Amino acid sequence: MGDQGIRIGTDGYFMRGGGRLVPIGANYWAGSCGGRMWREWPAEEIQRDLDLLAHHGFNTIRFFLRWQDFEPMPGKYDEQVFGRLSQLLEWCGERGVSAQPVLFVPFAGGAAAGPAWRQGRNYFTDDFMRQRAVEFAFKSARIVARYESQVLGIDVGHQLCRLPDCQSAVPAMVKSWAHDVIAAIRGGFPKALIVTGNGTEQITRDTGWRLGELAGADYYAMHGSTLPAMHPVAFDGLTDPFGHSLLPLYLEMARSFGPVMLQDLAIEPAGGAKQQDEYLRAVLSACWNAGANGFLWTSLRDIQTDWPGDSTQCATGTLGLLDEAGNIKKGLEFFREFSQSLAEANRPRVSGQYVGLYFPSNYYPRDNPKNADNDPNEVMRSLATANHHLRHAGHEVHIVRGDRPINPRTKTIFVTGSNLSNEEAEAMIAWVEAGGKLIWHGPDPMNWGPVYQRLLGAFPVDYRRGGDAVIAWGGGEWKIGQFPRNIRAEVTLSGANVLAIDDSEWPAVLRHSLGKGTVTYAMAMIEQAIARGNLPRADRDRCTQWYQAMLQV
Repeated sequence: MGDQGIRIGTDGYFMRGGGRLVPIGANYWAGSCGGRMWREWPAEEIQRDLDLLAHHGFNTIRFFLRWQDFEPMPGKYDEQVFGRLSQLLEWCGERGVSAQPVLFVPFAGGAAAGPAWRQGRNYFTDDFMRQRAVEFAFKSARIVARYESQVLGIDVGHQLCRLPDCQSAVPAMVKSWAHDVIAAIRGGFPKALIVTGNGTEQITRDTGWRLGELAGADYYAMHGSTLPAMHPVAFDGLTDPFGHSLLPLYLEMARSFGPVMLQDLAIEPAGGAKQQDEYLRAVLSACWNAGANGFLWTSLRDIQTDWPGDSTQCATGTLGLLDEAGNIKKGLEFFREFSQSLAEANRPRVSGQYVGLYFPSNYYPRDNPKNADNDPNEVMRSLATANHHLRHAGHEVHIVRGDRPINPRTKTIFVTGSNLSNEEAEAMIAWVEAGGKLIWHGPDPMNWGPVYQRLLGAFPVDYRRGGDAVIAWGGGEWKIGQFPRNIRAEVTLSGANVLAIDDSEWPAVLRHSLGKGTVTYAMAMIEQAIARGNLPRADRDRCTQWYQAMLQV
């Protein structure tokens, strides 16, 4: 990409020339007009905002091309608006600000809109829409390519995984759409770095936008929200450590598949300076340690006008990084402080003492006959819960991917919320026999065939109805009513030892020595019991005792 061009190094971080570049900045719409920016084009306001961005020490801006403004009629482009795109890129270059334009933005404040001429066609399956998208991507990329030295990359689209079109299209069509659009971008800008700007839904749902399927893009993006409804688990506001653990976990998951950028960090609501500061101090460093290679705030400015086609989310107009006077808002100052520290920050390191959280090899269920009844939202609920309690107990935690050989450095693995295929269970047997320590919550009784029997040292003799069970374990007493498929498997031992029984005198926690290693497992789905228990924070965090006990066996 040339000496001054931006690239991604083999370590997953951005580089310019021979040095590391950490993109720090914000997403951008002009505050006075929001989504109407390209039509109204407040040039002086935009340039002042770019000056302020650079003044505060930030180096990157991400902005959005509303398709309908650039192509108001199918195949008919507004060259004046494309000229404004060139202007914006020129202004960025004059200030040493890297730019990341986003091509497809069907969401403006929450409404799945897009061009009126779309007329309800599916973005991903309709041949007409696909062709229009490819041509628009090619034309946009050719213009952006003229400003290569200041372009961080091109983003295919913002939150496309939220479109209802993803669910009505088969995953293969979503992937092929992305492949075609990315190929068109490369046709217009061969040296471009390309990202798909999706958020947590690429992990918590099967939208067709999947980890492990970049479709030719160079890196992943992750977006962060503090709204509890955006996550598979409940937490108690901005000061709850459980809530602090979620965004770093999502980044850790994406980073296990490729480079990842924190592209849209939002804190809702925007009024509590003390709460915001506490959240940022807990989360930003954890995101860096999880492997994030860049950090962008959700909006440089408060948006002072309703979004086109959507006036239902007025609070989104308060999420800007800067106040009316152009200063960093009170409570958000740590974002700048953190960004300034990154110039000297060491690349995150993995110790030899970490606990691995297992990410199953067939995580996504749609059109995937190899999926062992894993549901992304349920698996994520369990992984997030286990991650919090393991970290609360002081452990370093990293993702272990089931589709890869287990790293010999991995000494301990937690399987929670995931059903393992026979192939995965066979790999676990080999790893445990070599000295690994496997901890498993809620092995699936319907998958408990000969391979599971070898791994777990027991076999089911009856399937009993699920229900509440009281278990004394780890110095505490636990009432747990969550079992896989609502089945309490009655088992006979074939090598395992019983470590704890429930109040029905059934085995509740068992341990099996296998070769040089061990398997310790609970019959119940511990994370689901915790996550669905709506426990007060003190009672919830008491559950860390359970994890400590499982690790100490």
